[in-house]
Parts: sequence; structure tokens; C-alpha cells
Amino acid sequence: MPVKYTVTVTSVGSSSVIVVPKPVLEGFGLKKGDKVDLIVRDDGIYIPIAPQDKGIVEPTIKEDEVS
Repeated sequence: MPVKYTVTVTSVGSSSVIVVPKPVLEGFGLKKGDKVDLIVRDDGIYIPIAPQDKGIVEPTIKEDEVS
């Protein structure tokens, strides 16, 4: 079942950032400095990452759906 988090766009220096909630970072095994792909489509923004813990949200996009 998908989990929804509301996050805030904020600033760090001259860049804008979205802070990812800690449970999401931990569930996907992400840490500071990791690089991720960001896919922008008409229906949303996706970060396709395979979860480390199956209790966390599964990605909703497959590689073959990316155009």
C-alpha cells in the first residue's frame, strides 16, 4: 500500500531542496551523498529506487514506462 508524505521545498544556499523523511531514507537504504535519478512526467515526479525493506513504498513506475 502506498504511503503519502507531505514534504516542503526549502533552500540550502542558492539551491532548492526537498527533505526526504527519515523512514523513507532508511527503508530505501539512502544516505547523505547518494545519487538518485529523478524522472519528471506529466503526471508526477518519480524517484525509481528499489526498497531495502518491503514495508516501505514500492516504486510506482517501471523502467519500460519511462519515455
